[in-house]
Amino acid sequence: MSEAGSSVAPAMAASAQSLRDTAKWMVGGVAATAVGVFAGSSLTSLGSLDPWSDRDRLVLAIAALAVGFIGLAAIFEKAIRVLTVETMTFRQVAAPAVAGSERAALQARLIETYAALLPQGTTTLEGYIQRVEQAKTANPKQAADNDVLAKVKENVDILTAAGGFIWVYNRFSALVSALKWAVPTMIAGFGLFAWAANPPDAKPSPPAFSLTIQGSTK
Repeated sequence: MSEAGSSVAPAMAASAQSLRDTAKWMVGGVAATAVGVFAGSSLTSLGSLDPWSDRDRLVLAIAALAVGFIGLAAIFEKAIRVLTVETMTFRQVAAPAVAGSERAALQARLIETYAALLPQGTTTLEGYIQRVEQAKTANPKQAADNDVLAKVKENVDILTAAGGFIWVYNRFSALVSALKWAVPTMIAGFGLFAWAANPPDAKPSPPAFSLTIQGSTK
């Protein structure tokens, strides 16, 4: 690995791991919040709800619980994507991607940030690979071919390391975006469930009649 590439790769790997650690902390806080809502509510009254007379409250409790778990599931799904450790070669990073896909976003960010590393006239990572292959087979080799081959090792090391970081960063950004709607959804769902599952105690019925004894005075 080149000197520049050898210094970039550990820095990018450390940055990616820092994002993963932050994601763990954030999701841990969300999980603690969910547990707190359940711990603070008694579920013993849920079974006492009558399917007929308490139908509205029972339906509301079930629906609210489902909404809460939808929010929680969305958070965990995004978090798992951040925490999953994936290694990619440069050819995998540069592989053709469907427009709007996660890989396409990665390639666009790499090209935007490291356009100076690409040979003149090259605008895509796949085009860079083709240019390197062209330089390898050129006979005789031109000065531009030698320049491409001289820099390919360093450039590929940098682009691969940066690609790994951007891959995690984009997923972390998606997690943060999901938290903005999923956490309020989760709290509202679980909170509403706790209210619906714990109806207030029935007030005692007033007596059907009252007896008043009045004394006489002289």
